Amino acid sequence: IVGTGLPLQVSLRADPRSGTVTQAVPFRTTLIAETTNNDPTAPTRFDFQCGNGQVWGVNAPAGRTVQRTPEPRPFCRYTTAGTYTARVTVSQGTAPTAETAVAVAAVAVLPPSPEEVPP
Repeated sequence: IVGTGLPLQVSLRADPRSGTVTQAVPFRTTLIAETTNNDPTAPTRFDFQCGNGQVWGVNAPAGRTVQRTPEPRPFCRYTTAGTYTARVTVSQGTAPTAETAVAVAAVAVLPPSPEEVPP
């Protein structure tokens, strides 16, 4: 929330926290507090790492606020069973006063069930 006096904070969670191979796993990002040292036209950028080599970034519109613009809802597709750590890095503002926050979330990817394996 703009003007809270708190440093930039973000959370990330997988929703659901587990899935099977090739199933798209969506993630939810939430800005808990936005920077207080930048002007309302400063850009916000979200950079996602799925933990399996997939990466992508989203530039939010300048002047966005938590109330006016929802955070991006990334998804990751995993092709190998295992536990992965996804990561989001949020940058807000412009150098030299930009602030950055990082959040991580674990996701368990299970092998496909016997019904899902082709003969």
